[in-house]
Amino acid sequence: MKAIQTGLGAAFSRAVVMLYPKEKRLFEDPYAEKVLSPFYKFFLFLLRNPKRFNTLMKWREKATPGVMGWLFCR
Repeated sequence: MKAIQTGLGAAFSRAVVMLYPKEKRLFEDPYAEKVLSPFYKFFLFLLRNPKRFNTLMKWREKATPGVMGWLFCR
């Protein structure tokens, strides 16, 4: 994996955290979305739908408990 892809993955993870309601966010990163490539921005656009976002987060938490929280805090 190229270094730029690793950085984009981390930025995408931080941008996903910004989709949580303000009172549930672990941190604020207003620049995370700005550095994403169009590919990642498309998936972030899809996750802006609250129903889709909540379904995905619940599924991920059920499949791998605690991993998303660990990634967000990393």
